Amino acid sequence: MGTTKREWKGCVAADRKGRLFIKIKVEGKWRYKSVRLDDTPENRQKAEAILAEVRNGLQAQAAVAGEAAGPVTVGVWGKKWVPERRNMGLADADNDATRLRLHVYPVIGDLLLTDVRPRHILEIVNRLRASGHAPRTVYNVYSITKALFRDAAIADLLPVAANPCILTSRQLGKIRDKKLGWRDTAVYTRAELASLLWDPRIPLGRRVLWGLLGVGCLRLGEAAGLRWGRLDLGYEPLGRLSVVTSYDHDKTKTETERWMPVHPALAGLLAEWRLSGWAAAFGRQPEAEDLVVPVLPEPKRKGRVRQPGAMMDKNWALKRLRWDVRLLEARQRRVHDLRRTGISLAIEDGAEELILKRGTHAPPRHVMALYTSVQWKTLCREVAKLVLERPAPGSLIALG
Repeated sequence: MGTTKREWKGCVAADRKGRLFIKIKVEGKWRYKSVRLDDTPENRQKAEAILAEVRNGLQAQAAVAGEAAGPVTVGVWGKKWVPERRNMGLADADNDATRLRLHVYPVIGDLLLTDVRPRHILEIVNRLRASGHAPRTVYNVYSITKALFRDAAIADLLPVAANPCILTSRQLGKIRDKKLGWRDTAVYTRAELASLLWDPRIPLGRRVLWGLLGVGCLRLGEAAGLRWGRLDLGYEPLGRLSVVTSYDHDKTKTETERWMPVHPALAGLLAEWRLSGWAAAFGRQPEAEDLVVPVLPEPKRKGRVRQPGAMMDKNWALKRLRWDVRLLEARQRRVHDLRRTGISLAIEDGAEELILKRGTHAPPRHVMALYTSVQWKTLCREVAKLVLERPAPGSLIALG
């Protein structure tokens, strides 16, 4: 939404006692504001600057609220701000909208931006704590609230000095997990990962997805947005995944492109899926712009069913992973724990962590990284150190 094209009238004047004030015409009515300065040439310049600041604020309010310009509430600004974040391609924009709707708007949504004080922000934090939310959730909600007010100040909707998000770690607490020690158990065993890749009871398309996450070490959004044109199984010495997008955004979470070698175990699954499985599922051979693992055709069932061939989301993937882990009679874990498992097992098998990270993460930003490059063969060598063998047909894997 652009700035509303509207004429704004205003001036600096002095009262009978020689004290300066500003007046500005809004919606046909004059508004007055004392600047508490004597009428001197120097003070006139200061008053003109104040007038310009007030005018900019009113024009910014009109840009948000339309022709009926007036003070903007947190909720009104949020309704304009969130779509702008989506248009920027921010992957977490939908989650941010949910955080605002559930935790921020109920407390300060009806307040004017200029009326919100630090005590109101502290009330949001205290409510989150009282309802048992994890410390990371508290920080996530506070961070999006801080960004909301920061951009409001940039848009001239409130003075920069009036930003109420000034809480420190003393009010927010330390960032820690809600349940201490859970991360040590947030991995799959080697046997569990092998079963997710090769158990014939699991549909091939889902096994390919678990392989991209657990052996290719991709994030879910990267696997969901991966297209066949970004996969080169003939690359030497190992096939290559070009990780360019997250879901349907034009960039990854870290906004950088990277290349990940295709482990032989994953290469076999991808080759089988490409040669026969994908065509059997969708009735034609895949093309370069087709998703490697889209939403798969499934038997009819109750509940919401996504269109086969569409891009998956995290809810679709999590539900299918729970089905397959339950089928294997193993303990339930998160989708992201597959990526964590692949990286952990590779390091356990001797892969150099700093080299492996060049395939699994964005390049480091410190100055030495600008002068350091890793040869493709070297990265392939470290990825290939992951030991993951396909079980013999009919064999049983003890999952525990």
